[in-house]
Amino acid sequence: MAQAIAAVIIRVAVSSAGLLAMVGAVSAAIPVMSAATSRTSPACAQSPKKLFDVAIVNGRVTGVDATLRVQQGDEVELRWTSDRSLSLHLHGYDIETNVSRQLPSVMSFNARLAGRFPVSEHREGARERTILYIEVHP
Repeated sequence: MAQAIAAVIIRVAVSSAGLLAMVGAVSAAIPVMSAATSRTSPACAQSPKKLFDVAIVNGRVTGVDATLRVQQGDEVELRWTSDRSLSLHLHGYDIETNVSRQLPSVMSFNARLAGRFPVSEHREGARERTILYIEVHP
């Protein structure tokens, strides 16, 4: 990319003698620009997405540990399946989803808050019940 920019700058310099001082300043910046774009800066770096396939069978979580661990800043995706319809709530992030027997559901969020957060099943006429925890480590 820097070579293409340098080629354009050289063409401009040949066509207009008045731009020579500007060409020198811009061409001197090209190595700095290419070095800056070849590295990933912390502001642009993204944590990898953490994917968890969570199956609920007979009211119990299967396929994963009872506590899922991620790092603060991670993009988290929980893919839920269940043998019966239910409503789930991730406390602390206030995310809710409904899972039906025929249709899996997805919860996605950025783990910006550190701590231990329960995921509870909510049912009409019954108390909520924690089915797993998500720990977000700083």
